[in-house]
Amino acid sequence: MNVVQQPRTWWRLFIALIASVTVGTGGNDVAGLGQRLFSGQEQLSGRIYTHSVDMPSAAIRCSNCHAAGNGPAVPRSLAPRLNRTLLLDMRARRGGPASKYNRAAFCTVLRKGVDPVYIVIDVTMPRYKLTEDQCMALWAFLTGDTE
Repeated sequence: MNVVQQPRTWWRLFIALIASVTVGTGGNDVAGLGQRLFSGQEQLSGRIYTHSVDMPSAAIRCSNCHAAGNGPAVPRSLAPRLNRTLLLDMRARRGGPASKYNRAAFCTVLRKGVDPVYIVIDVTMPRYKLTEDQCMALWAFLTGDTE
């Protein structure tokens, strides 16, 4: 009887392991994707606004210009450090009125280069071709908001 039950036990453990990996770990998995997109470990697609062709993924990764969280600043970059406070607190940006980001406004600035109060950001920031999942993952990584 033990001989028959042992393979079933291993089979059940194997199924449980596969299910836990494929179902994921919720918000941590999303933020992990965001971190990989930010650092360039996962490729992004996009172009500089004034260019007619997409840039190489290595040239447009976020971490080339932006620091995330409390990490070290990027040398010789004028791009802001991206963190929860910068994105979610009301503050004047680019000479416009005070505003704050939500996920939709964040995705708009990444895709179209227009901030929450409709001020166009610098043309040197790439306009990205992001899926909703990619944009949500970047937002989750930078703000901790997985909703």
